Amino acid sequence: MNHMFIRIILDLYPWAAIILCAYAIILGGIALFGLVINLFKTVFGHDDFRFYYWAKVAIAAVVAFAYYYLYGYKGFNYDYFIYNQPKSAILFIVWLFLPISLLTASDYFLLSGKAKEKK
Repeated sequence: MNHMFIRIILDLYPWAAIILCAYAIILGGIALFGLVINLFKTVFGHDDFRFYYWAKVAIAAVVAFAYYYLYGYKGFNYDYFIYNQPKSAILFIVWLFLPISLLTASDYFLLSGKAKEKK
C-alpha cells in the first residue's frame, strides 16, 4: 500500500465510524418507533405482539456501540498498516462493514417464514 493511501484511510475511518454509528442509531430509532406502535396495537387488541422489534432495537444498539468503540480504537495505526498490510486491510474492512451489514440483513433473518397467512 502507498503511504499516502494509508494516511488517508487512517484519517477517514473515524468519520466512517461516526456516520455508520449515526445510521445504526437511525435504524434503531425506526425499530423503536415500530415497537411502540406494536405495543399500542397489542394493548388495544388490534394485532399480535412481535419480538422482532425488540430484537431489531437490541441489534441496532449493539452495532451503534461497536462503531462507537471503533471510533475510539487506537489499534489501527500507521505502524500496524505498514507491517501487516494484507491482514490489516482485511480486518479494517470486516470491522467497518460487518456490523452494519448484519443490522441491515437482520430484517431478512428475523422475518423469514413469519408472514401471516390470510384467512
